[in-house]
Amino acid sequence: MIYTTYREVPGADPLLQHAIAEIVDQFDIGQSVRIKPKSLHKFGRITSLGQDTRATIATFGTGIVNETYSTTNNIDGIVCESADADQVVTIEGHTIDISGNLTFVVQNAPALQGQSSVQLAIPLARATRAYIANATFGSEPDNADDTIYIYAGHGSVTVTDGIPQTAAAIKLVIVSGQNQSEKAATSFSSVDYGIVTRIYGAAQRASATANVDIAFEVRELGGVFRTRFETTVRTASNGAFLIEPKPYFIIKANSDVRLVATSSASSTNVTGGFDCFLALAG
Repeated sequence: MIYTTYREVPGADPLLQHAIAEIVDQFDIGQSVRIKPKSLHKFGRITSLGQDTRATIATFGTGIVNETYSTTNNIDGIVCESADADQVVTIEGHTIDISGNLTFVVQNAPALQGQSSVQLAIPLARATRAYIANATFGSEPDNADDTIYIYAGHGSVTVTDGIPQTAAAIKLVIVSGQNQSEKAATSFSSVDYGIVTRIYGAAQRASATANVDIAFEVRELGGVFRTRFETTVRTASNGAFLIEPKPYFIIKANSDVRLVATSSASSTNVTGGFDCFLALAG
């Protein structure tokens, strides 16, 4: 059986059964929910979080701490700082329609052309994950030669030495030497519901002993980001946390989700992520 409804699995995880029943009841979507055979794991890193700055645990352009979410499909460019870059990059994200409905899309971008921007075949409104797709069989992966940027405004945003010069246009980054992006944020399509089973984070380094607030935030279609969970870690002790919410957190379809951090000291390194099931109505 590929999909399963909570009514068909006697003895299954009672928390999962409760979550599915809650989706059916709260969102008026029918009599049952199917659990997709797909898990979602999102994680990210900030290498130098500024003092008293509330920022998504991810890498963006210089000076950008939180993404400005697109209302149109304007994320359409990819470029690398290396003049020799020729990798193929797989990009996961979402398109958006005039009603704000999100549709999940996976695409391979055309091969990088060094420091020249390449246009995506499918423009996106959300870019949530990217990774190097190609490698020579039997060899080590073809790592990123240098930092890769996925951004909005191909052909209109100035690109210098492989770097988009409008920092706010940058939506996703693969840091030099890495094979994929690190972004503790995602979005759920108009047909996907999230069942969050685990949230974790850590504060690892800072210019001084730091207290770091880490919050899990959700924004439903037409709304604003609201905190669903928040905790504090300290670089000198208790520097990490892991929670498995009971009952599980439910994320409504067409929602944006992010993990954000605020530090009491400058130059703080923070990591974090979350795991969830995906569910479909009907």
